[in-house]
Amino acid sequence: MGRAEYYINGWEWRADAEDPFIASNNALDYLVDNSFSKMGYIEHPSANPQGEIQSVMRHDDTAQRVFDMNIPDNNPKAAREVRDYISLCALQSKQMVAGDIIERFAARPYGWNEWETALILAKLYCLGEIQFLFSGGILERGRVAEVITRTSNWKKVTVRQRKVVDLALIEKARRLGQEVFGQMGPDKELPLYQFLRQQLEGWRDSINQHKTLADTGKYPGLKDIQEISRSVELLLDSQDSFEFIGRILENRDGLITAANTFADINGFYTKQRPQWDELRDAMARFEINSFDLENSEDIKTALIRMRDILGAPAPYGIIREATSLIQKVDQANNKLLADARDKASKVISSLTEQFVKETNGIKVSPKDMEQANRAYTAVGERLESEESIANISRLADEAKNIFEAEMNRVAKTVSSDAGGPQVREVQIVHVRNEASKPYLETEADVDKFIENLSGKLKKAIKDGKRIRVE
Repeated sequence: MGRAEYYINGWEWRADAEDPFIASNNALDYLVDNSFSKMGYIEHPSANPQGEIQSVMRHDDTAQRVFDMNIPDNNPKAAREVRDYISLCALQSKQMVAGDIIERFAARPYGWNEWETALILAKLYCLGEIQFLFSGGILERGRVAEVITRTSNWKKVTVRQRKVVDLALIEKARRLGQEVFGQMGPDKELPLYQFLRQQLEGWRDSINQHKTLADTGKYPGLKDIQEISRSVELLLDSQDSFEFIGRILENRDGLITAANTFADINGFYTKQRPQWDELRDAMARFEINSFDLENSEDIKTALIRMRDILGAPAPYGIIREATSLIQKVDQANNKLLADARDKASKVISSLTEQFVKETNGIKVSPKDMEQANRAYTAVGERLESEESIANISRLADEAKNIFEAEMNRVAKTVSSDAGGPQVREVQIVHVRNEASKPYLETEADVDKFIENLSGKLKKAIKDGKRIRVE
């Protein structure tokens, strides 16, 4: 039959036309006499509506946010009146202020407690039927209770009927969520919205942690991390489920690509990072000996591959090669180090023995001998811990300098003692240093070299020194 509509003193009245009272000639009288009847729509007044608003908004379980507004405890007639009024205003593009709605239902023919209407609005919000706008923007769920439970805010809050996502689009979003996140979300709009947000927030938290390491420049993926972070923030920027799900579907291809990239990056930072650190540390050791290591073509190839892995923008699929490469180069590096240490150790041992032999025939105090021994011991200890082949060679040269310095020190000490034998200082002459050019190519070059060397040797003898030729 439809519904009859009446307007009395600016009030809108509606009722089922088949109602015998409304259909009678006395319908108008009936409506006037029973103008207080809609007060009864609040069948179950809340004992503490402010507290109930707080409780309703605090629910974390998405499923529990879906209220059945048809059960008596939720005052279904009152809820239907509020819904109908909001729908009518939305059709007329009329701005709805929460305070005006509450005042409307506090006056005739309703006469409801203001907090009952506020509670109904809160429940309609949780159902996803309306939004609250406050301070120029959509009011976030976490602030709804705080704002709505202050009567001073009611005139500042705008109510807007929400657009509802089509069921077909919800199903598309569910399937996209399964493809991107590996799980299919709920089949209701708000629970699905919360599910998808939580998944993206999980991405954001992980990506932010990984970005801290990538920003150091020691780890890969910074560009991809920044791109994923931007995409996620753009999606999460929408607090409205209709808009949010729409954006998710619009960015389908980008999300699928981002999911694959995220899986690689997250796998690297949670599982592959120790391998990466090991590769970086190993490469740092090998690089200082690369000149010697690259004399072998096989090892040179391995070093090039290691550099390629460390320089790759997305090394996630090739980092597994690192272990075998490190083992191969490590063996070669250790062999070269062992050979270099052995050679340098022999030089140091020879010089130590010679020092003891030289000082055997003169009166060298135990204190002076101990000082010389400490100098050689220090070189030996550095030799065992040194990882650079070039530095190991330098330690052998340093041992020769120590020999010269200690012999000269001891010589001066012994010679200054009363009655002690005269001991000549030692001067090491490096023959190679006396050549004026890299190659001797003519007889004149040879004559010049011999002349320089002879002059240096004769001067050392004239100065009363002994010569050690290197």
